[in-house]
Amino acid sequence: MKKMLTRLGAGIIALSLAFSQTAFALTSPEEEEPVTKDESVFVILNSDGSVNKQIVSNWLHSDDGVKNVEDKSVVQGIENIKSDTKPQIKDNKVKWNSDEKDIYYRGTTDQKLPVSASIRYLLDGKEITAKDLAGKSGQVEIRISLKNNYAEQRQIDGEVRTVAPLFACAVVVDLPADNFTNIKAEDGIVLSESVNQMVAFVGLPGLKESFKGMLDDEFSELKDKMKDEFVITAQAENFELPPIMVGAAKIDSDLLDSEDLDGDLDELKDGLHDLEDAAQEILDGTVKLADACVEFDDKMGEFQDKYVEFDDGINDALDGSQKLHDGAGKLKDGAKELYDGTSELSAKVAGLTGKITPEKIQAIGKLAQLLPSISISQEDLQTIQSLPTVISSIPGQMADGILETLKNYTASGEGEDGESNPQMLSPAQYALVEQVVSGAKQQTQASIESQLSTVMPKIENMLGAYQQFQGLLAQLGDPQELIALLENMPDALGQLQTGVAKLNDGAKQLKDGTQELYDGSSDLLAGMQKLDEASDEITDAISQFKDATTELKDKTQELSDGVKKFKEEGIDELYDKIMDLTDTIGKAMDISDQVADVTDSFGSYTGAPEGAKTDVKFLMRTPQIKADTKEDESQPQNTEVQKESFWDRIKNLFSFGK
Repeated sequence: MKKMLTRLGAGIIALSLAFSQTAFALTSPEEEEPVTKDESVFVILNSDGSVNKQIVSNWLHSDDGVKNVEDKSVVQGIENIKSDTKPQIKDNKVKWNSDEKDIYYRGTTDQKLPVSASIRYLLDGKEITAKDLAGKSGQVEIRISLKNNYAEQRQIDGEVRTVAPLFACAVVVDLPADNFTNIKAEDGIVLSESVNQMVAFVGLPGLKESFKGMLDDEFSELKDKMKDEFVITAQAENFELPPIMVGAAKIDSDLLDSEDLDGDLDELKDGLHDLEDAAQEILDGTVKLADACVEFDDKMGEFQDKYVEFDDGINDALDGSQKLHDGAGKLKDGAKELYDGTSELSAKVAGLTGKITPEKIQAIGKLAQLLPSISISQEDLQTIQSLPTVISSIPGQMADGILETLKNYTASGEGEDGESNPQMLSPAQYALVEQVVSGAKQQTQASIESQLSTVMPKIENMLGAYQQFQGLLAQLGDPQELIALLENMPDALGQLQTGVAKLNDGAKQLKDGTQELYDGSSDLLAGMQKLDEASDEITDAISQFKDATTELKDKTQELSDGVKKFKEEGIDELYDKIMDLTDTIGKAMDISDQVADVTDSFGSYTGAPEGAKTDVKFLMRTPQIKADTKEDESQPQNTEVQKESFWDRIKNLFSFGK
């Protein structure tokens, strides 16, 4: 199981190195190099990451055979591990001359690695060596640091900066489940399979330093991932640790090509200028729109006020048309009455004209001559008016006279001779007569008064009529003038009849005209009522439209304010920030170009033939830490390398110590 996990770790490293190898192959796929050189540097590390030994395995290839190929190499103890061909070695120049297409040789070197590792161990918060940690239990912390050792100082935009060649690194740590629990690796991936647990990290040592101070805020999260140090924490039980494996390979510098990005930045700047200009135009447009909406709302208010006045005028016109209609109705009725009256007058005048004859006029003249002779004096009037009093007093006077007379014939006693007079009334008889006469007086007086109450009103009416008659006589004046007037009356009646006929015709026309006026006023009233209803609807619509224009004014002002705020706080700030950012990106691109240049300058680790296509990768491992032996210091066996794939060689490498 441990062997399987070890090979799994090797596979992870192989996959990480495949990226660099594939990228390198993409540099110029159409070109065919006469000689290629592949360097695989196998590094045996101590438990703290320091270098114990470096084994370099080289592979030279040429389709035409490796003939007179002068290789450059600082490798010591060169050994051909495939064939018996021997090289000629002089001053780090290794010359091969063979018909073979492939030469495999290896040796050792002690020169400084481009990427080195440092490993520290902590137990319960205190640093401890791997040897002393073996077999211990507790909270364990493993810190693995990677360092790019080929960094250079370059002058970039007037500033001295540290730039390093770009190497992709993969770190794989096997943590057996029997020994480790609660594993945490913030910047790594924890893989678990049954009793096997593995943590993998990927790093780009030196890259963060190369771009130090560039886009720290914008790419802070990304830069946090560009770590050169990785931390693993776990709860250990009887601490034992399989080898830690590290792979490193140079990344193809074409990935750092900024030429297209430079053009994109120019386009971005141009776009930003266009965006700034467009935002200003939008702001100017919204300001003009807001001003126009304010003016439009004001004009709409004026129009609303004017229309209210117009609507009031329509209401007044409606009231006037109602009054006109009512007046036309009354005029129509009056014209009809006038027509009826003139028609009746015309008929009466026509009848009167036939009745007034010369004989009747002559008789009226004679009557007029006799009228002045009919006269009642004032005294006669007073006498007539006093008749009721005089007549009412007659029965009393007569009764009093009778009783006075009878009183003289009433004996008050015996005569002088003592005898009674037979012609005399006795007191009793007199009293009886007095009673009868008084009753008759009262009855007669009551009857007279009753008759007078009937007759006197008639007499008084006659007197009143007489007084009116006298007034009329006074108004008639001279009878001769009346006669003359009466004689002219037939002609006057003829003229009157003609005039009345014309008046009747005019009254008919007036009646017909007033009927038309009435009908027209009815139509006018109906039209004005519809107009008033429509005007009310228009007034409501104008009011709603005015509310809409007011809201539009407010909204366009809000839009203008919002666009202004958006421009000032959004576009302008974005413009400033992106322009600053593009300047920073431009500088970062210059740094990237320098990183690419220093990466390209690293063509080979130990040397290569002039013009050869090279590839180099570094594979490192620490010794296994065991609780019983404390630390496995076993070295790799000098197993002959067969012609096998690169990945097979990785697996074989990490099978050391099996």
